[in-house]
Amino acid sequence: MPLSPELETIVFPATDPYADGFLQVSDLHRIYWQAYGNKDGIPVVCLHGGPGSGMSSWHPRLFDPSKYHVILFDQRGCGRSEPFAALEDNTTAHLISDMEQLRRHFRLDDWYLFGGSWGSTLALAYADHAPQQVRGLIIYGIFLARSKEFNAMLRADGPPALLYPEYYDAFISLLPPEDRAAPIEGYQKLFASSDDALRTQALRAWSHWEMRMLTLVPEEELFLPENEDLAFLETHSKFEQHYYKHNGYIDGDRLLQTIGAKLSGKPVHIVQGRYDLICPAQTAYELHNAIPHSTLTFAPTSGHSGKNPEIMQILKDRVADLR
Repeated sequence: MPLSPELETIVFPATDPYADGFLQVSDLHRIYWQAYGNKDGIPVVCLHGGPGSGMSSWHPRLFDPSKYHVILFDQRGCGRSEPFAALEDNTTAHLISDMEQLRRHFRLDDWYLFGGSWGSTLALAYADHAPQQVRGLIIYGIFLARSKEFNAMLRADGPPALLYPEYYDAFISLLPPEDRAAPIEGYQKLFASSDDALRTQALRAWSHWEMRMLTLVPEEELFLPENEDLAFLETHSKFEQHYYKHNGYIDGDRLLQTIGAKLSGKPVHIVQGRYDLICPAQTAYELHNAIPHSTLTFAPTSGHSGKNPEIMQILKDRVADLR
């Protein structure tokens, strides 16, 4: 969806990518990428959320195109990457390998990492794996893929369910009673159903539960049939369930113990919506404590979505400080 008039006043004018293409990263997968701005500028890679959402067109608009070299890509199976919706050979380690191949494709020694929600997870996992290739991080809506974070979002006693009981009921009622205590596993069965109508209903229900929590006031127009993107639902719902089942293929608690030393001396800017129900503020606070030199800025009246005036303005301000 296009940006609101208020958000248009924050970002730089929209521009076309100076180049785009596909990169073959394995025998099966090839990823779609776009590059914006100044090829000789400060390099930044933008990491989309989900998992499964696909690249965000507003991300490059936070960066002065005369100063930054901004690279976006659709993660394996997402957006325009091929094969579409493929879960085979699709783990965080594979995504990190893809990022390294993309970095070498652009002949970059290192780059900044920018991303929110799952994008913050992937940024931290990459930084943990290859800190020497990281100039710094600008991340928001922090998520470490730990069981306590999944439970807070998906269980009946979690903050979202307590705040939105009618929406949670719609999410959980699709599951048989015996699966409602473990919705991640229960939805896996629905996504594999041979009943196409049930499977589509499940894809909708999974994504709609999260989408209703993006902002402080749910944006009901997102759920109108004319605004529905079935391709997005396919990857967003399936990929989230796939990665959630495996705790994002990372150990979030171990990462907290090691990431501070690995990012020592590198700028790390953390931005967090105070009322984020998908990625609660506690996780951002834990990460900030694990990286003592990092900055942590709370957007005081924001939820999860990065397309919020407070969060977007803070991100743009942090980006402007990169050198």
